[in-house]
Amino acid sequence: MESELFGHCKGAFTGALRHHEGVLSRGRPHGFIFLDEVGDLSPQLQVKLLQVIQERVFSPVGSTESRQLHGRLIAATHQNLNEMLDKGQLREDFYYRLCSHEIQLPT
Repeated sequence: MESELFGHCKGAFTGALRHHEGVLSRGRPHGFIFLDEVGDLSPQLQVKLLQVIQERVFSPVGSTESRQLHGRLIAATHQNLNEMLDKGQLREDFYYRLCSHEIQLPT
């Protein structure tokens, strides 16, 4: 998942045979990047996405180069994020940054 979002450099891990541009690298200044099922993200990936949301920068896997995020992030999940917060499955700071504008849709 990390490689798909942030991209990776050739040789960054076993099987990384060539450079890969991640989804976040392909964003456009007035475009949107849709992240589905953010309730299923690991705590480690929540931390990395938190940095992207806060600072609008990220680094591909295996690189020290920082890249700028262009566009906006839209996230969705079928999970109850408030319950996940109560159980400690979702970081509070990640939830706070991610849910600045919340839209509730009926099932």
